[in-house]
Amino acid sequence: MMKRTLGWTAGCILFAAALCPAQKPPLSADVSRGADGSVAVLITNHYPSPITEYIIVVERAASTGEGPQLKTTLYLDSLQNPWHDQTIAPGSARTVIVAGPQRGKVVWRVAPELKAAIFEDGSTFGAPGYVARVIAARKMFFHELGMAIALIQSAQSSHMGRSELIREAAQQQQTDMTGARGPEQMRAVSNPWATLRANLQRNPSLATGAVEADLVRMFTRLRQSLILAKPPVVPARATVNPRD
Repeated sequence: MMKRTLGWTAGCILFAAALCPAQKPPLSADVSRGADGSVAVLITNHYPSPITEYIIVVERAASTGEGPQLKTTLYLDSLQNPWHDQTIAPGSARTVIVAGPQRGKVVWRVAPELKAAIFEDGSTFGAPGYVARVIAARKMFFHELGMAIALIQSAQSSHMGRSELIREAAQQQQTDMTGARGPEQMRAVSNPWATLRANLQRNPSLATGAVEADLVRMFTRLRQSLILAKPPVVPARATVNPRD
């Protein structure tokens, strides 16, 4: 496999002065390209706090230069989606598949770019604009999760039936989605309600109190992360540098 390295061009992580003199990056990202055209990014955490979110922008363009250039933004947040987007512990790594095997006559050039990362202790690193978007989406998620908990508590006090609670959650999600802007905000709005409905529908014997406890745990962890979150000290941009 041919590998490339995503290297941070500037900056050092907030609250990590020990990293600054040597300019050691808090994380690294290696891009691997398979013979079948698949592309993966290996993210390694060099910082003493777990990575709770990272953002990768993937650009695709036909090798012939014809046709549109496509851009996809991957938001992987362990706070909003803890069942699928796991944290990356200090010294650990995770592989993210950004493009599968290529088939057909058109060959696509795939260029992934790591834009930002947020750590569990509230430190952030990366492009300030992307960090700001993520923090704004997390605040929206914080608000929606609180509304979901309030609905469950209201349902319990009024002895609302399970099917009625599922309908109420779906209606609230649909209403709030009208105010969401961009994929990160749409995900922030939909996740609490989708989690609530999924728990009720897939576990018919599970009491609503257990669902509430699950949401409260997520809510508490997110609240702590938002309280600690700070903007990056120095703007930094991830670039793709060839490495043989």
